[in-house]
Amino acid sequence: MLARSTIARGLPQKIASRGMASAAAHPFHYSVGDAAGVKVASRDDNGPTTSLAVVVRGGSRYETSPGLAHGLANFAFKVPTLDGGNTTRRSALRLQREAELLGGSFNSALSRENIVLKAKFLRGDLPYFVEALGDVLTNTKYLSYEFNEEVTPVMVAELQNFARDPAAIALEHAHNVAFHTGLGGHRLALTPKLNSNLIGSYAKQVYQKGNIAVIASGAAQADVQKWTGEFFGGLQAGNGVSSGETKYYGGENRTYSAAGNAMVIAFPGSSKAEQTVLAYLLGGEASTKWNAGTSLLSQAVGQMSGVKAVARHTTYSDAGLLAITVTGPQGSLAAAGKAVVEAVNGLANVNAETVKKAVNQAKFDAFAGAEDRSSGLEFVGQSLIASGKAPQTEDVVKALEAVSVESIKKAAAAILKGKATYTAVGDLHYLPFASNIGLQVQGNGGHDKNGIESGELWKSFNFFTVTPVKPAVEEGAEAAPPLFQVPSFRPSQPQVSPLTGTSDGKVHVVNSSFKIVRTFSTHEVGFTQSGGAITHMKQIEGTSLLVTISEDLSSEPVLKVWALDKLEKKTGEPRCQSSLTVNNGRKQFPTTAFATTPALSTVAVGFANGSITLIRGDLIHDRGTKQRIIFESEEPITNLCFSPPGAVGKRHRHHAHATEGGETLYVSTTARVLTLSTLGKSNHPPRILDNHGCGVGCMTPALDYGSEDSILHEGGDVVVARDDALYFYGPNGRGACYSYEGPKQLVKIFKNYIALISPPASKPSTAVAGNRSGGVSETLKRLVGKAPANATADDLFEFTKFTLLDTELKFIAHSDRVVSGARDIFSSWGDFFVLALDGTLYRYHEVSLQEKLDILYARNLFVLAINLAQKAGVTDNKLRGIYRRYADYQYGKGDYDGSMQWYIKALGPANEGGVSTVIRKFLDTQRIHNLIEYLEELHKHDCATSDHTTLLLNCYAKLKDINKLQAFITQADAGLKFDVDTAIAMCRQAGYYEQAVYLAEKQQEHDIVVSIMVENLERTSDALLYIQRLEPEYAYSNLMKYARIFLDKQPQRTTGLMVEYYTGRYVPMKKDLPIEPVAPDPIPQDNVFQSYLNTSLLQQLPYMGTSQTNTPSQSNTMATTAATTSPGEGSGAIPLPLSPKPYTAPKPRTAFSSFVDHPVEFIEFLEKVLDDGEATGKLSENDRVDIYTTLFEIYLQRANSCKSKEEKRWWEAKAKKIIEAKEALVDTSNVLLLSHLADFKDGTTLVREKQGLRFDIFRSCCSAGDIPGAIRALKKYGSEEPELYPAALSYFTSSPQILRAVGEDELARVLKVIDEQGLMKPLQVVQTLGSNGVATVGMVKRYLGDTIERERKEIQQNRKMIETYRQETTKKAAEIAEVGSKPTVFQAQRCQACGLQLDLPTVHFLCKHSFHQRCLNAADGENLECITCGPTNQTIRTLKRTQDEAAERHDRFKMLLDAEGKDKFGVVSDFFGKGVMAAPPLL
Repeated sequence: MLARSTIARGLPQKIASRGMASAAAHPFHYSVGDAAGVKVASRDDNGPTTSLAVVVRGGSRYETSPGLAHGLANFAFKVPTLDGGNTTRRSALRLQREAELLGGSFNSALSRENIVLKAKFLRGDLPYFVEALGDVLTNTKYLSYEFNEEVTPVMVAELQNFARDPAAIALEHAHNVAFHTGLGGHRLALTPKLNSNLIGSYAKQVYQKGNIAVIASGAAQADVQKWTGEFFGGLQAGNGVSSGETKYYGGENRTYSAAGNAMVIAFPGSSKAEQTVLAYLLGGEASTKWNAGTSLLSQAVGQMSGVKAVARHTTYSDAGLLAITVTGPQGSLAAAGKAVVEAVNGLANVNAETVKKAVNQAKFDAFAGAEDRSSGLEFVGQSLIASGKAPQTEDVVKALEAVSVESIKKAAAAILKGKATYTAVGDLHYLPFASNIGLQVQGNGGHDKNGIESGELWKSFNFFTVTPVKPAVEEGAEAAPPLFQVPSFRPSQPQVSPLTGTSDGKVHVVNSSFKIVRTFSTHEVGFTQSGGAITHMKQIEGTSLLVTISEDLSSEPVLKVWALDKLEKKTGEPRCQSSLTVNNGRKQFPTTAFATTPALSTVAVGFANGSITLIRGDLIHDRGTKQRIIFESEEPITNLCFSPPGAVGKRHRHHAHATEGGETLYVSTTARVLTLSTLGKSNHPPRILDNHGCGVGCMTPALDYGSEDSILHEGGDVVVARDDALYFYGPNGRGACYSYEGPKQLVKIFKNYIALISPPASKPSTAVAGNRSGGVSETLKRLVGKAPANATADDLFEFTKFTLLDTELKFIAHSDRVVSGARDIFSSWGDFFVLALDGTLYRYHEVSLQEKLDILYARNLFVLAINLAQKAGVTDNKLRGIYRRYADYQYGKGDYDGSMQWYIKALGPANEGGVSTVIRKFLDTQRIHNLIEYLEELHKHDCATSDHTTLLLNCYAKLKDINKLQAFITQADAGLKFDVDTAIAMCRQAGYYEQAVYLAEKQQEHDIVVSIMVENLERTSDALLYIQRLEPEYAYSNLMKYARIFLDKQPQRTTGLMVEYYTGRYVPMKKDLPIEPVAPDPIPQDNVFQSYLNTSLLQQLPYMGTSQTNTPSQSNTMATTAATTSPGEGSGAIPLPLSPKPYTAPKPRTAFSSFVDHPVEFIEFLEKVLDDGEATGKLSENDRVDIYTTLFEIYLQRANSCKSKEEKRWWEAKAKKIIEAKEALVDTSNVLLLSHLADFKDGTTLVREKQGLRFDIFRSCCSAGDIPGAIRALKKYGSEEPELYPAALSYFTSSPQILRAVGEDELARVLKVIDEQGLMKPLQVVQTLGSNGVATVGMVKRYLGDTIERERKEIQQNRKMIETYRQETTKKAAEIAEVGSKPTVFQAQRCQACGLQLDLPTVHFLCKHSFHQRCLNAADGENLECITCGPTNQTIRTLKRTQDEAAERHDRFKMLLDAEGKDKFGVVSDFFGKGVMAAPPLL
């Protein structure tokens, strides 16, 4: 940080020193001076701080192109200042640091008239800040890159803030409507044409000495002048720019905005103190907290929830604006607007106490602002530039104190007389028009005293077709029917035929052809009352009752009630229900007006002498009535109207729910308009509504009872036509006023129109206005019922005008000339009729709505067409078509913003075909904001396709507007519909991963959520947490898809989750189930914003604590704790009794591939799944086989990878245990293969041993060179597998090394076993030993010697046996020869069978055995055989037979010779001995 002395170095000494100036005599008084041509003003209150402002007359009022002032104001303090050589003099960063070092600050502001550069600082630092501000004015270089990078973003941000404030928008539009140009220009603007060069040129125009004022508060005038002269002397001389004189116009503007709803009601202001006091009278803000306040506006809207109305008076150099800003809910603004207008009208009736209160409030704010150093500096500078004088606080206070009640009323009258300004911003469907709230905003060169619209501004159309009605003349008749000869009176119901009354007391009923269908007299013989002309006649709405008043001036008028639907049997004429004489105090004056209630319970009759008679009773059934005079005046009564009946809604259709009405009687005289209460028995004092009256026929109820489309005007119950305007009156006074200059003769309501008959300008008007005498004269003539002698116009250029006005939409629906003058007007059958003085009847038929719209389209009056269609209640589809036409029109004019608003309103099902056309129009990059707005509305209206969603998201991405993107996707919670899949894909493609995750989660697209977390955000920890929330079927697919990545990043958590799932114990996490905190994945250090996953999504996940923030070290510690403790230990977790949702656990083998390169986790997974399966019995036999086999393999792999022998033996022991305990579950071939591949000999040995493959065990040891193992196998399995010894002999003598390792003793033992068990022939042994030349004779000497000795002994023994067999054979041969050649002596004495003494017959055999013949049991002729030698002989014979048969089986002989392992020599010897080689016997 730079020292203060460093900053002050090079500057005059006074910069670094701090001193307190002497206090000025008047702390609020400004001293004025000049320094180097620059105006200077200051005030000094001897305070410790100073506020400095450089006021430049260069606001938006003076700019030659939109945005120049806005851009110039933002160039200040944001870009470096350069000297003449483009060398940086003071950078923006340096300026900020130096200001902060000195404890000060800089700021810039823009108003409609000025650009203000401000500084606040400690008193002693005045030189530095004067120099800095002068540097900004003289040395700022307006470079394009600085404009694009530094200035434009600030301007855009300010415009965005402005667009979000409906009140600011409404006030901006109010200035535009009020002043048009100059002060009406937009204060903030940024156009594509705006660039740094234009701003630089504008700076040269406004940064001139005569156009600048330096204002200081809290500094000595001498010091300010001194430093200003030194640092502002380089400015260009000149008086800057100028603007034309401000002119106030007024008017109305309505603008759609989605930011909110606001209205501004404004009036022309000035610099007078009365204008300021008027603003305080209106007020709107309470001086006490939680209190609505007592000002007019506070009282007007205080009871409306959420509504606020505040008045402000803004003073400019040559104008002012008193603006009332109204904000609140859209449904309340219409009522609030009416209340505000009434409050404004109340300014004319303020009292002294109210004025005093407002003056005191204004004085307080004036003094309080003077005490604030930074307040009012711009106003002082503005005045100093314009007049060379500074406004003083004491002068302001004196002017406020001079304000009186009279001056306030005069100022209020001037405001009400002037043109009003009305702007509405928000949802135009709810916001009222100016006329809806009783405010008139337009005029013709000026307003009248009531602030009403000038008639010349009414647009005129021809919405009616005119056809003369030809009278139906009877055959032979020469004259027209009476209808066209006398004044006519019409009923209110169009479905009933019109009736006309004549001067001779007859009533004619006519049909649609105006042919008389019935005529009856109202004073026939039989009635006691005298007759006379029918002067008034009215049919009661909704009934067939007719009321007539007949009179002649010789007697009082007679009122009769007729039932048109009830006919007399004798005459066939309508029945007279009742008849009475109207009492006027026996004064003979003609009736001028009468009115009835819908139930005919009350009738009022007015007379020319100014009295009114009220009649109450049952006139329908003639049950008696009472009359009383309720009002008397000096002016003639011209019109009477009862207050209309109440009804549900605006449309007044008479049904059971409608009230009778008639509580209030509206009365008009030639001088006044008043109301009388008809309730009670006594008379009530009248309430004067207006001190101006009207003529006969110039007041009528403000609705057409005969039309279903007629709507009671919101301004009042009756309408009064005067020469200057049309006035609506209600029970509370005058309402809306519509200026329509010209004399008036008659006024009627037809549907929603006001029908006027205006006499020629040269003829006197009956509508009382400026010249009352003429009007009264003509009125009296009409009261008597006589038309002027010159009823037709003498002058061809004079004519009577018939006009139909729509006051709500402010247009003339039809205007026509009635040259001969009009006698009467009425409506029937949906048409309007005008009866001329010459007897011609004109029918006015309203054209269809489509024809009206076509007329408006041709004149490009689309707003009026929209309002007309809305008023007519057309379908939304047709209304959207009008919106589309208007939007196309505005687009063609280049008003892209305006056209977009109407394109948006045109959105709907019937306009989907035009969406693509609109999008193509705005695809220009200059219109991208309009396109975004349109696409957003498409989605809000549920009209968007996936292409629209793609285009909108591309626009967001192009503008890098993440806020709008975020707002768009979060609108799905509020019901916004769009193609979510497309939105997710676009967000992901554009890199807005958090938004894509948000959308995917909301749409339950779990696969996409996990995919983005893992693939794009690399937040595997968060992804695992998300998976743990999913249902089993979703959790499994996502877990397996990214299992390898999860195991790489979060091995322990992933393994645990997989164990849970594969054991069938998986339970989705709930929000109320905490878990131990886990360490998140590392986040790149350049990620400067907090991910949505950590703020929005993860806070919704279970087990995520949000009460504290962990440091990285804490996170690591927590992660370690989570990895080493079991669930619930030390974590404070409260386990909830959750049971797993039933699901089918997948086969374990489906997870095997996921654990590649993760053997430790794989072992843990297999062991836990196996343990759970063994305990619960859930694992199938195949699953157990898979797990045991895989465990055996991975155990061997771990054993081979271990460097420690102890650890290796531990893993091998685990593998061996599987083989020993679960041999039935592990395939032998797999074990052998795996053991072989892993060089696990114990495994191979154990399996072969289990399966009896002992020879394979020995052979494996031999092939592996495991000599000790081979010896052990030989010793262990030799007794059971003797064949191992020949193999061992061959192996032991296969090489000298093996033989040495085996040793001679072991070789001798092998040879001994072979010899003892005869496992090998000696010759084979010799051949085996001699095949390799390894064994020496000495090693086998003993074996050879023993073998030779044994063979020798065997040979000797065999020789002895051969000799013995030879001797026996010789002996047997000799015996056989002897038997065959010599006699045989039998000496046996006993039988060999029975043992008895032999007796005859005796049988002797050559074998020396003798038997009784009987003992042999032989039959005759049977060969006898010795029963003692028989079995032996039979055996020999069997053997001989067998040998003979075997000698014939050569196939067996060959098979045995081919058999492997057989001694072929032995086979030949055996078969040779069996005689196979013997010669066949001779036959």
